[in-house]
Amino acid sequence: MNTHTFANWIAPSLLLAAGFVLPGSVSAQFSALRQTTTQPTGPVTPPPVRANLNSAPGGTTSPENIAATSNLQPLVPVLLFGEEEQYRGMAQSDGSYRLESKADDSSVKYFYADNPPDTYGRRTILTDARVTGPGSAGLIYGYQQNPTRYFLFLLDANQTFRVLERSPDGFSEMINMSVDASDRYELKLIEKGSEVSVLLNGQNLLSISNDRTGTGAVGLATIGAGSFEFQKFEVQTNHE
Repeated sequence: MNTHTFANWIAPSLLLAAGFVLPGSVSAQFSALRQTTTQPTGPVTPPPVRANLNSAPGGTTSPENIAATSNLQPLVPVLLFGEEEQYRGMAQSDGSYRLESKADDSSVKYFYADNPPDTYGRRTILTDARVTGPGSAGLIYGYQQNPTRYFLFLLDANQTFRVLERSPDGFSEMINMSVDASDRYELKLIEKGSEVSVLLNGQNLLSISNDRTGTGAVGLATIGAGSFEFQKFEVQTNHE
């Protein structure tokens, strides 16, 4: 396990500088599966964070777990089944995957897988999720290493939608907005080159386009404490 310490959270960036615009197939192959936890190092406000990069899943990935969560392929090999520190993961009888967290509100947990580079810029990434508790859940997008970069697209139980960007300088909150979402919601990202459209329950929320989009690994993510249920995770390659 490799451990890296990063800088403090930084102030929210300007939307225009980030490339955000508010609105007016064949399944892709995956490689480089990973499970990652980002945890705080101390009580500083806002806190610094420490990322623990794990190259193998915690818990047990049994044939029963793989079969029970087949709607979340190809992340199943790295999902947490069992207990690990402040997290407990399990397959549900309805085919969903549930992650229970006792982590604080600055702790990030995510599972990701990469696609072949020739699919970048023409993918559709989809999850169907439910959040119970104070935390939030959704998608990690554009994950890259050396240096570590990614975006988090998250919704909480209070129907607050957020977009966070992780850069070498730390985390910045790009978007924080109230939305009209059901108890279980569908979150979808659609790439067209470097432009990424964000849809919630089929409704266009915003789009993003900059030099860090249209590339990188994708997966599921949570922040903070709560019970997070994921009914599915899909990535398709668009051929338009």
